Amino acid sequence: CGQGEAAPRRRAQIMTDLDDLITRLEAAPEGSRELDAEIGRRHLAAHPTNLAFCELEGFAHYTTSLDAALTLVGEEFNWKVEKFAGSNLAQASVTRLNGYDYRTTFFSLDTEFVARPPALALCIAALKARRT
Repeated sequence: CGQGEAAPRRRAQIMTDLDDLITRLEAAPEGSRELDAEIGRRHLAAHPTNLAFCELEGFAHYTTSLDAALTLVGEEFNWKVEKFAGSNLAQASVTRLNGYDYRTTFFSLDTEFVARPPALALCIAALKARRT
């Protein structure tokens, strides 16, 4: 009986933690190793051996490298990072293969809009898509 009740609470705590991480990422003007470590701990939590190795060796540069950010996307998602012609506006988006749960994070290549590196924007979109 008690175990059945614990699972929803545990899922709610995980979602709250993920929401807090997304909020921190959205507020960040640029990527950082601190944010990379937070993402890495969350991403590798289900794989204790990999997590222990990364704690020692350092996490991937999720927030500053598109290649690293792509490891957060997962096989069940489509993704794209694009710049709009004639402007400095761009977007990173992640969509489930079924077309639902579309998550887009806008960013800019200058400071007139939300200045954010493409890798950081892709991290935000990927984590938002995984949240659903």
